[in-house]
Amino acid sequence: YNVLLINSTVLLCGITAVQQQVATPGVAYPLSHPPSLEIFNFLVTELDSEGRYLVLNAMANHLRFPNRHTYYFSCLLLYLFASNKGNE
Repeated sequence: YNVLLINSTVLLCGITAVQQQVATPGVAYPLSHPPSLEIFNFLVTELDSEGRYLVLNAMANHLRFPNRHTYYFSCLLLYLFASNKGNE
């Protein structure tokens, strides 16, 4: 796997989702923008265990300081683990 590409994709999708959330006032739930959510869901469900590990690790790397990105990625990780209980 190209780890740099995976990290860059996760970061770009996260930044885009946060920017879309800021641009639409009145949206309180950070996962209300499906394009980036569909990309993350696809990566987590379609990759093998090593690829999933790299994607989830890239998401976990953004859980640092209290800001919008940390909040988005924490909600995203909770959503992905809750929605994919039946997979492996």
